[in-house]
Amino acid sequence: MKRLASSDQGMWRRQITFLLASSGSAIGLGNIWKFPYIAGENGGGAFILMYMLCILLVGVPIYMAETVIGHETRRNPVSAMSILAKQANCSQRWRWVGGIACLTGIIVLSYFTVVAGWGLHYLVSAFEGAFQNESSLAMRSTFIDLLSDPVAMLRYQTLFLMAVMLVVAMGVRAGLGVAGHVLVPLMLLALGLLIAYSHSLGDMTAAFDFMFSFNVDALNWNSFLVALGHAFFSLSIGMGAMMAYGAYMPKRTSIPAMVFTVASIDVLFAMFAGLAIFPIVFANGLAAGEGPGLMFISLPVAFGNMLYGNFMGALFFALVVLAALSSAVALLEPAVAWLNERRGLPRPLAVLLLGAFVWLLSLMSMFSFNALNHVKVVSDLTIFEALDVLSANILLPGVGLALAFFIAWRMDLRKFAERPFFGLWIWLLRYVTAPAVLLILLSTLMQHVV
Repeated sequence: MKRLASSDQGMWRRQITFLLASSGSAIGLGNIWKFPYIAGENGGGAFILMYMLCILLVGVPIYMAETVIGHETRRNPVSAMSILAKQANCSQRWRWVGGIACLTGIIVLSYFTVVAGWGLHYLVSAFEGAFQNESSLAMRSTFIDLLSDPVAMLRYQTLFLMAVMLVVAMGVRAGLGVAGHVLVPLMLLALGLLIAYSHSLGDMTAAFDFMFSFNVDALNWNSFLVALGHAFFSLSIGMGAMMAYGAYMPKRTSIPAMVFTVASIDVLFAMFAGLAIFPIVFANGLAAGEGPGLMFISLPVAFGNMLYGNFMGALFFALVVLAALSSAVALLEPAVAWLNERRGLPRPLAVLLLGAFVWLLSLMSMFSFNALNHVKVVSDLTIFEALDVLSANILLPGVGLALAFFIAWRMDLRKFAERPFFGLWIWLLRYVTAPAVLLILLSTLMQHVV
């Protein structure tokens, strides 16, 4: 297989840049609020063990597949799939897998920026002391007021999206690379300070009991599906990001080592995030509400009733915004690279056009909480919820399944035969990963379509 010398977008000079950028892509909002909660509700340590197995057997093989595709072709996801399909004497229709991956990233980004805008709004509110001595009822009312105010949401969502566009427009080295070197260390620093604060003033014992008690009886079939789905989503696979980042990876890089390291950082960050959040929640006698309820109601109340709460609340939402920003730039990059390489658009213009499209698409999600809250799509879902289900439960696993099948059954693998873990990787893709992803797809279709 002939490999191109370098990506049209440029290459990172050091392996640490790929590691940090990829880790930033994997660490997102789901690590901060979703994983700790689902672990506690599904058996604690038993669920974490199941989740780690899902990461190892499902997430890592597809993550490696995406990275290999980018690394071998040095092209955007669409062109990469086209090149590999030609080399394998396969139909050029395989390039649509790369195209769907790019489109999925844009769809996810459209509603992801709305939630990130909420985080930015709360960051400003925390600095203004808005959490001070507030009750759960008052904070719930505040959150509902935000959802019913499209102007306020639009203001913060637009600011966040502009920051994402600025980073991507600056290019692979000055933008994505520098962002990885800055954002990931800042996130780790913020997380460390929050854990220290929680250990000092929170109920760490209750947090450990909630997250790590080895309760096998709490595991069921749904727990397995939850672990499988979150393992797939948390690594940012299926959206073309790792194909794009793999194209920027330095030539002499051990892909298995990089992939395992990023996956480990992703899991550890999620567990430590729980140790930063739940001691504060339990120390204030609050319920560990799921999703937005935990992040935008329970935690502001907790911070508002604790020593130095306004500062620590601002630090927490700064962590939320940083995590969202590092993930969001990875969602936009694959489509930008495609427009730049295949359509010849200058990178700033590609970013501007795609950013405008994301902004317009985000209006649908934003208005689904107010002006369009009466519009239901499938299974009585709002537009926001429908886009989430479509991307996270159908398009992402669909792309992952197609990539697993292409790599394992269609791609010319002779040049990989001598690489470490090659046989195990292909065996997992064929007989474990692909069936597991197919299971996610079928369960989603049965729940929302059939």
